[in-house]
Amino acid sequence: MENTNYLIDLYGRLQDDITEVSVLASLAQRNAVINKAYSDRFFNEQRDVMLHVIVDRFGLGRLMANRDQVGGNVDTIHNARAGVYATEAERQNYINREEYNSDDYYNQEQYIQRNRKAKISQEKSTLIDGYTGQTIKRNQKIDQDHIKNKKSIHDDPGRVLAGEDGPNLANQDFNLLHTDRSINCGKKEISAVDYADKLDQTRPKRQKRIDELQKKEMLNDREQKELNKLIQHEKVNTDEMRKKGESAEAKYEYIVNMRYYFSPKFITNLGRQSAIQGAQMGIRQITGVFLVEAIAAAFDEIRDACRIAHKITGSWILNIRERLNRILNRISSKWQEALSEGLNGAISGFLSNMLTVLINAFVTTSKNIVRLIRESFFSMIKATKLLMNPPMEMSNSTLYHEAGKLIITGGMVSFGIILEESVNLFPPMIAIKGIPVLGDMMGDIVYGFMVALVTALALWGWNKLDLFGAKEEWRHKQFLIASGFRHT
Repeated sequence: MENTNYLIDLYGRLQDDITEVSVLASLAQRNAVINKAYSDRFFNEQRDVMLHVIVDRFGLGRLMANRDQVGGNVDTIHNARAGVYATEAERQNYINREEYNSDDYYNQEQYIQRNRKAKISQEKSTLIDGYTGQTIKRNQKIDQDHIKNKKSIHDDPGRVLAGEDGPNLANQDFNLLHTDRSINCGKKEISAVDYADKLDQTRPKRQKRIDELQKKEMLNDREQKELNKLIQHEKVNTDEMRKKGESAEAKYEYIVNMRYYFSPKFITNLGRQSAIQGAQMGIRQITGVFLVEAIAAAFDEIRDACRIAHKITGSWILNIRERLNRILNRISSKWQEALSEGLNGAISGFLSNMLTVLINAFVTTSKNIVRLIRESFFSMIKATKLLMNPPMEMSNSTLYHEAGKLIITGGMVSFGIILEESVNLFPPMIAIKGIPVLGDMMGDIVYGFMVALVTALALWGWNKLDLFGAKEEWRHKQFLIASGFRHT
């Protein structure tokens, strides 16, 4: 009886062990399947990312990059003053500007009227010298000075770009004052700020010369004129002259910038160029989605055909036709994604062009910076759109993980753009690009592969880090599905 009970107990334990081993084996098998599914999913994502980078580098992105130019595609006052024009028409407009003629400035009505009023004030001894702050005497010879000199206004590319009349702009009240003729003659075509600096620098020499002349018992006419001139220069309040110069410059800049940047010419051109950039970027992204899917599908079909070539029966032509149909079906199934990418591209292209023009109002951008702004905006738009309007079934962990991937991808492409010029200076790249005919293309292949590889490695690291637990969440969901449980 005892033996029977022992055997029964032993059989029960064996059954438990067998069940436990079976469960463990099943779990291990499911875990292996899930790991393979995740690896395949990640590999396909990495393949698509690398294809996007390479296709963009050699095709669509290169077409847009070739259209990029230093300073962007809209003329700005800052760029014009640096000799950088977006349009040849504006460059020629400046080159063919009217000849400088000082009489055009002196004969302008506002200039004449101010002189007439000044003579009346001088007779009443109420006219104040704008640079010395002293009352001008009745018999004193005076001139009406342009604080910002008229020649610099005439030759200013910003004024020409804004379409402003030189004499009218130079003879505004903020830019005119009356002063002793010797001061005006000494200043000539120098700016008020620069002339104030010059007077300060020459003060010791001037004072020494004044002392020398005043110590003489008799002065000839030439020496007397020189002394009078030096005394007038000594009376100049250089601090006040600088303030007037800076104020005139600021008001001049305000008028020129306001007249240009709020002009129909600028606004129309900005809107048109931004719309063109948006359309080009949208078309580029739509084409890119279809092209990448076509390449991926073709690789998959070729790999499958090689794998089962020995099993294929019947006509090879029919088999190829079936595979082509599958490729076309895969491409056509991407239309929603293509439209979404196209919309993202259009928005980023439009906004990036706006930002490029804004930057060029202060700093002239290089061709690569124009491209960098466009690519950065595209990544930001995609990430922002995903964060603001995520799919309903997407958890927060997955949402943040996917947004991070978009930012990393955009960051790597942008980083690659920044480094491109430096990489091209490396001896190996110089040697490659020096190869006749094929050099540039081979250089692009090397560089494109480098960017794609670095991007893939960065995404692998992000996936491995799994900062938000998205990977474990996906694995848990797949395990529940494999176990027959509904995931909620």
